[in-house]
Amino acid sequence: MKTIYLDYAATTPLDPAVIDTMHSAGIDKFANPSSLHHSGQWCKTHLEEAREGIARSIGAHPSEIVFTGNGSESNNLAIIGTAYALKDRGKHIITTSVEHPSVLRSCDYLKEIGFEIDYAPVNDIGRIQPDWIFERVKKDTIIVSMMYVNNETGNIYPVKEIAGFCREKGIRFHTDAVQAFGKVSCSVRELGVDLMTVNAHKIYGPKGVSALYIRKGHRVKPLIFGGSQEGGLRAGTENLIGIAGFAKAVEILQKNTNEYNNIKKLRDNFEKQLQMIDYGILVNGDINNRVATHSNLYFPMLKNDSLLIRLDMEKIEVSAGAACHSGSATPSHVLTAMGFSPDRLTKSVRFSFGRFTTDQQISKVVKVLRTILTNEQ
Repeated sequence: MKTIYLDYAATTPLDPAVIDTMHSAGIDKFANPSSLHHSGQWCKTHLEEAREGIARSIGAHPSEIVFTGNGSESNNLAIIGTAYALKDRGKHIITTSVEHPSVLRSCDYLKEIGFEIDYAPVNDIGRIQPDWIFERVKKDTIIVSMMYVNNETGNIYPVKEIAGFCREKGIRFHTDAVQAFGKVSCSVRELGVDLMTVNAHKIYGPKGVSALYIRKGHRVKPLIFGGSQEGGLRAGTENLIGIAGFAKAVEILQKNTNEYNNIKKLRDNFEKQLQMIDYGILVNGDINNRVATHSNLYFPMLKNDSLLIRLDMEKIEVSAGAACHSGSATPSHVLTAMGFSPDRLTKSVRFSFGRFTTDQQISKVVKVLRTILTNEQ
């Protein structure tokens, strides 16, 4: 039996067309884009073409795109780089309690060196109240960072509303849009954001490449020093093979206009069939305001580690939450922030769907879950 992969929120498989593009780039685009000879400048041209394509997909100017090594690096650069650049204006930062660890750890570091951090709470379905943020803005608030889509529950957060408020107050606004890119509109002009993180491996591109949008005119201090690549904001020879794959993944995404709706039908069918099984299964998160790729579920009868093992034995791959917490005994900080009991924290599993998920796979997973839960009765 072939493996059924339902962990798309952790990473996505490489699209075959992306593999072909990267293979071609590995053969033809091996020179250093900073070299002045013909091969180097030819690679520089392809680097900038990729930058243009990715910028176009989010409504940005190519000069506003900085390539980095991953989403965590982009988030670090956005938050710490902005804090360093604006520390003469203030040292107050607002984020949320449910951010990706790369944002939370960046804030932890800044707190250690004298910055003040406020963490917006969420309610029992993971919603953030914009007023909480509005009320805590101070004269020395320099940046607000809030993810667009939560990586564990799929909740969509009010980025546009809060970004607009920040713009009026002269506060920088950053959003980690890694889980949002390709699922909801990520036009930086429509959203009004100043900084936005996107990456390749969540959209069927390669790992090891990400992009940070920085609105023109905004100051950010680099965190990696050496050469003058990426406008002096990210030293080091660019990963042109990965960037070529990233650009191809974006191109495919823009052509697959029906993909999101198809995935939503699969996810909704999955949850509908589980409701028919019953056994008290509940959805964690805001069922009316989440992306179609996520289904975070509470199984009252079985601890998540046991369920993951049993599913894995059936060649069904899912996760208990964020991949960055894999192997950790610490419960999900997202579900903890939502106020769940210890029992619910240890009995929740994230299923996430994508381009290569099929109706047959959904039926198989439901059948296996029915058998597992019936045996636990």
